[in-house]
Formats: sequence, C-alpha cells, structure tokens
Amino acid sequence: MLSGLEGWAGDGAAAARHILDGFAELDVHPDVPDGIGRLSESGYRLTAMTNGSVALTERLLDKAGVLDRFEAISDVSGPRCWKPARAAYWYAVEQAGVQPDQALMVAVHLGHRRGTASGTGGRVAAARGLCVPADDGAA
Repeated sequence: MLSGLEGWAGDGAAAARHILDGFAELDVHPDVPDGIGRLSESGYRLTAMTNGSVALTERLLDKAGVLDRFEAISDVSGPRCWKPARAAYWYAVEQAGVQPDQALMVAVHLGHRRGTASGTGGRVAAARGLCVPADDGAA
C-alpha cells in the first residue's frame, strides 16, 4: 500500500514491522479491567475472539491483570474469516460450547456489535464505561 503512495520512498517492510510491533506496546482502556472483573464476578464465563493473534491478546490481557478471568482466547484462524463476518461469531459461540442466545457479546466497535446481532442472534452489550447489556439485543 505504502509503495503506491505518490512520493513514498521508504522501506514498506520496515514500516509494516514498525506498525505491527507497536501492537505489542498497547494497553487496554483504563475501564477494561474493572469491566472484566464485574462480568466475571457476576458469573459470566469469559472468552475472547480476536482479529489479531492469540499470543498478542494474551499478552495484552495479562499486562492488564485479567488474563486469568478468561476461559479461552481464539482468533480468526479457526473460522478463516475476519470479524465482523457472521462465521467468526458462530465459531466463537461454538468454541464456548453455547447457543447464540446463551452468549453475550461485549464490544466497542459498532460493526462488531451489528455483526453479532445479525449474524448469530446473540445478545450484545456496548463497552463504554460500564458494560450494560442492550435491552433488545440489537446494536
């Protein structure tokens, strides 16, 4: 992509490595550990589904002190498609061993919330401050 930009004369591979390496330095938003703790303490089984890698997600959650709250972390290599594709959410539900109506998807991104609601019929919560379930299951 970068090589197609007019005037670009840099090393595309080095730029890509720089960006990808930066993901390992990210932190979760400040309200995430408390939200995860509240969900876990309320009896929710927690799993994570990422468009990134399991290893990177585990490092991120471990750094935030919440990795032990999750039963499993999966990525899109299983369903072989990116979220918000419907198949990605079906895969996550199947991996958790539950039916869609027994699952609650918590997401910040509107596209992921819409993908879950339309793709699986599962319940959806918006993550912004406190995690509050949507009353009608729609984003």
